Amino acid sequence: MAASLAAANRRVLLVDLDPQGNAAMGCGVDKQEVKYSSYDLLMEDVPATETVIYLPNIGFSVIPGNADLTAAEVKLIHADLKNCDLLMHYVR
Repeated sequence: MAASLAAANRRVLLVDLDPQGNAAMGCGVDKQEVKYSSYDLLMEDVPATETVIYLPNIGFSVIPGNADLTAAEVKLIHADLKNCDLLMHYVR
């Protein structure tokens, strides 16, 4: 879908939230070699601008996922999610 939108001259940011990192790898990103992943964006307060990788050969950007996201899942299970009211409003 990301490639199709990019081909239609749309601005695209693909965010890979899969610990296997298949979306990023499918775009040619080596998930083992990235400095920051979506885990760092979600859990370590790394700015999104630091996690985005622009892929000029395919015309869009990606925030890669990798195995670090497994740790995020474990941490979020135990997190106090009382402050997620705004998010839940949009999910419903």
